[in-house]
Amino acid sequence: MLTPSTWNALFWIAILFALVNNSIKSFNIESDKRWYFYYFLFRPESIIIAKMLYNGFFSVVIGLVTWFLYGIVMQNPVQDTFLFLVNLVSGCMGIAIGFTMVSAIAHKAQNSATLTAVLGFPLILPVLLLTIKISKHAIEGLERSLVYQQLITIWAIILISIATSLLLFPFSWKE
Repeated sequence: MLTPSTWNALFWIAILFALVNNSIKSFNIESDKRWYFYYFLFRPESIIIAKMLYNGFFSVVIGLVTWFLYGIVMQNPVQDTFLFLVNLVSGCMGIAIGFTMVSAIAHKAQNSATLTAVLGFPLILPVLLLTIKISKHAIEGLERSLVYQQLITIWAIILISIATSLLLFPFSWKE
């Protein structure tokens, strides 16, 4: 039987790798001809917002399915389900949006998947560490008020990532 700390670490490692693969593929699966087509139809801000919304939604679905499967395969040690759920949504959104931003910027590079992984990990590391800490509180069933500041920090990082993407992606779009 796994300890709750081990369960938490393995859960977030599985989530991280699933979300990295999803976010990296979101820009690499589009052909150059399709990007040329998009260039004349849409504004760059619309493209990056759409990619972030898609990756964010899909990452939350991946997180929920993973949590469900972990609950079936391994016992679910979570005491505060609501806090864990809010944290899962926040963490998945933060990781997906961070990697989408880096993937969008690195898309024009020759080996953008490697570049995205290398540049993205330092960006999402604060979100990942905060989500693991909040998950630990939810697993142990501690007071919710202890983690409100961390949740606000995660959403502040998400908003900064969105703002940075809206500023930087149009420059890479014009190339």
